[in-house]
Amino acid sequence: MKLKQVLIISGIAFQGVILSVTLYFLHEVNQKEEIVFEECSGELMSQAEVTQVVEKGSKIPFMHYVTTSGKVLCSNYIKVNPKKEGIVQNIFIKEGDIVKIGDELLQIDPEMLTYTYQEKAIDYEVALAELKLCEHENEFLKSVIRKKEIVMHAAEKALQDCKITSFAEGRVLKVNVHPGEYISPNEEAILIGVDNPLHLKVLLDENDVWKINPTKNMRALAFHRTNPTIHFVLDFVALNHSIDPSNKLEMIFSFDKGKAPLYLDQTLDVYIESISPQDASYLDYEFKQK
Repeated sequence: MKLKQVLIISGIAFQGVILSVTLYFLHEVNQKEEIVFEECSGELMSQAEVTQVVEKGSKIPFMHYVTTSGKVLCSNYIKVNPKKEGIVQNIFIKEGDIVKIGDELLQIDPEMLTYTYQEKAIDYEVALAELKLCEHENEFLKSVIRKKEIVMHAAEKALQDCKITSFAEGRVLKVNVHPGEYISPNEEAILIGVDNPLHLKVLLDENDVWKINPTKNMRALAFHRTNPTIHFVLDFVALNHSIDPSNKLEMIFSFDKGKAPLYLDQTLDVYIESISPQDASYLDYEFKQK
C-alpha cells in the first residue's frame, strides 16, 4: 500500500517538473520573438533619427509619449453624380481601379440627346442658308440665328455630359450602378477615395489631452499591430475641438503608406510624443497661492 502511494506521489511530482520545464521554454521563445519598445533617453531626436531608430524595431524614440489607436481613411472622398438622367450604357472602371483626372468612368445612353443635337444643328444650318439668300441685311433673321446657335450648343453640351469623366485622381471605392439601370443627377454613381496620402483618424482619451501640443511640429508614429517593423511617420493635419460622447478627442494625421500592405479601415497602434508629466512650461499662466 505504501509503495503504491509513493508511486502515485512520484508520478505527480514528475508531471509537475515536465510542466514547469515546458512553461520555461515557452517563455524563452516568446521573449525572443517579442519586440519590446523601450523609451529613449537623452535629447529629443530629429525626424531622420526617429526613422533610423524605429527601423531597428526596438525602441520608441520619444522620452514621453501617449499611446492610442487609429483607423486608416482616405484623405478625401469624392462623390460622382451624373449631370444628366438616363440609362447607364457602359461602365469603364471597376472597384479598386486607380483613376486620373479625365479618365472615363461611365456612359449614359446618348441616343435621344444625339437626335436632339442633330435636329438643332440642322435648324441652325438652315437659318444660316436663309441668311445667305437674303439680298439685304436682315437683323431679325440674325437674331433668330443667334438663338438657334445657343440652343444647338446647349444640346451639344448635354450630349457631352452623357460621358462622365473623373475630375480627381484616386481609387474607385464603390460603383453603385450597373449597365441598363436608370440614374438621375441626385444619385451617387461612383465613390472615389484619394489615398495618396492616407489619413489616420486617432481618438485620444481626454485624460491624455493635456500631455500633447497639437501643432505641425508634433511627432507621432503608427505601427502595424502584428508586425511593428511596418511603421509610418505621421504628420498632424487637424483637430476636432470638442470631446465626443465617449470622452475621446479626434485627431487627424496624414502619412504615405508607400508599398506597405495597408487597407482602408485598418487599425494601427499610435505613439504620440508628449511632455513630461512634471513639465508645465507650455502653460501661459501660473497658479498663485494666496
